[in-house]
Amino acid sequence: YEGAVREDGRGPTIWDAFLHTFGNIADDSNADVADPTAILLIALPRKQDDMQLLKEMGVDAYRISIAWSRIFPSELANFTFTHSFYHDLPQALEDKNVGWLNGHIRKDFALFTETCFEKFGDRVKHWITFNEPHKFAIQGYYKGNHAPGHRSSVLSKVGDPTTEPYIVAQYAIQSHATAADIYRRNYKDKQNGLIGIPLDAKWYETQTMQQQTLKQLKEP
Repeated sequence: YEGAVREDGRGPTIWDAFLHTFGNIADDSNADVADPTAILLIALPRKQDDMQLLKEMGVDAYRISIAWSRIFPSELANFTFTHSFYHDLPQALEDKNVGWLNGHIRKDFALFTETCFEKFGDRVKHWITFNEPHKFAIQGYYKGNHAPGHRSSVLSKVGDPTTEPYIVAQYAIQSHATAADIYRRNYKDKQNGLIGIPLDAKWYETQTMQQQTLKQLKEP
């Protein structure tokens, strides 16, 4: 959940709506900043300080995201790794077309990413289209513990976990493919960058390392 949510023309996202829906946070809080001036006085002016600290530490890669809701609120330094989508869909797209459940999202994402390529491509050498699409598909449209909070349970009547995660995943994969194609055809040669997608996975280990147990696990 990004700070400075009302600064610099940022539009609302699905996380704003999710965190202001009663019951989504265990203690019924809403993630609002207690002192709105704190962000202005402390966080925002320190962007350049952060960059200087990274330089002094010898960091040669810095991974950030470009908020969709800041590029298109209603409908900088040299960055090495830059995200296009980090689970913060503009609320306007959720309200208009139910977000990632509507195929139109692919055109919306293509417009957003191409705008980023045009505006920031001279400073970005590694583009990341989505951060772990499996995570926002499952947690947002199956478990319901992330925005937009779709789930079928006693806690909510919104969502169908038997279909929605797969629809979201399909449109996310297609959106990634479209964005990557746009970049490689129109921007890669002149901007000399790369584009890809990070995927999350679960890691499991056996409870015991005894050879007999390992042998049984390998058997079909």
